[in-house]
Amino acid sequence: MSNKAFDHNFKLVMVGDSATGKSSIITQFTEDEFKEQISPTIGVDFKVKFMTVNKKKVKLTIFDTAGQERFRTLTSSYYRNSHGIILVYDVTRPETFDNLKNWLKECDLYSTFEDCVKLLIGNKIDLKDDRKVTVEQAHNFAKSNNMVYIETSAKTKENVDKAFEEVVYQILNTSNLLESTEPVRNKAQSSDNVNISNTEPNSTDSYGGGCCW
Repeated sequence: MSNKAFDHNFKLVMVGDSATGKSSIITQFTEDEFKEQISPTIGVDFKVKFMTVNKKKVKLTIFDTAGQERFRTLTSSYYRNSHGIILVYDVTRPETFDNLKNWLKECDLYSTFEDCVKLLIGNKIDLKDDRKVTVEQAHNFAKSNNMVYIETSAKTKENVDKAFEEVVYQILNTSNLLESTEPVRNKAQSSDNVNISNTEPNSTDSYGGGCCW
């Protein structure tokens, strides 16, 4: 094993309305677990995950932000120096999809990196009978805003790992973002693909739900 702990250290921020499943997605990714009941995030929480993409060992620090309006002034500062921003909506609640335009405005206003990678997640696709937002609607929105679109279920873990792998892949292929993070050579630990997870404080929301561009 190499002496390097990881090649790159990326900061990711997850945003979106409350109860869209942001915390559940993060918990599935970092702990391989789905919790039926998660208390709403208060302010900002974060977790850490190590993974390997394209033979690069990457440390992800994933910030889980609260969706409630009263926390907006606090969470806005976490956009700064973020290499990737993941916007999450609930496919069963059209209002969470409609509000994406407001979240995008915040991204553009507070993001430090002009080339910051943005990914759109439509969550809770396990609730097929309750779906209100179509794949076509989300696909068109993502395309018009230069984002990749992936649908997930935090409950079944469908496409959860794939979503984070896609974000890292996009960052690794954006030279301006790579210039902002130097390879780190300290403590050891990593492995092949999505594996080691170091978790910090606990998280949020509800459950969750394929992939397209």
